Amino acid sequence: MVGLAVEVYATTFLTVNNTATIQTGASLQATTCTVALPCTASTTCTASSGTYSNAPTVGWGSVAQGTMAKEFICVQNIGTSSYVVSITSNLALADGTITSPQSSQTIATGGFLLVEFDWAVSATATTGGVTFVITFQ
Repeated sequence: MVGLAVEVYATTFLTVNNTATIQTGASLQATTCTVALPCTASTTCTASSGTYSNAPTVGWGSVAQGTMAKEFICVQNIGTSSYVVSITSNLALADGTITSPQSSQTIATGGFLLVEFDWAVSATATTGGVTFVITFQ
């Protein structure tokens, strides 16, 4: 009896490494309120509320230790799905905390929302300039 043995070898010619960020489909842009287009708690945000961008800047001015400071921005969802507001901040805890009463509210595709930022300035915050980022997650 004659036997036949066959060995097969697989050769790797190419390995493709991949990276990706899975998103909800929401895409946000915002405009800050100005002296010419001021925002208050009763502002209705629309396409004509200002110049929208993906990197707005809020100037808080001078804030006093131990107080609550408020600022507003108009946010537009230009993405393909709705977005539930969720913010974080890299503000040092010693300088206070940033929250928003609009957290957990939904911005529909193509929709606008006035978002209020509330800064509870610590009574022991270091005086002088401070720079921080508020991130919509």
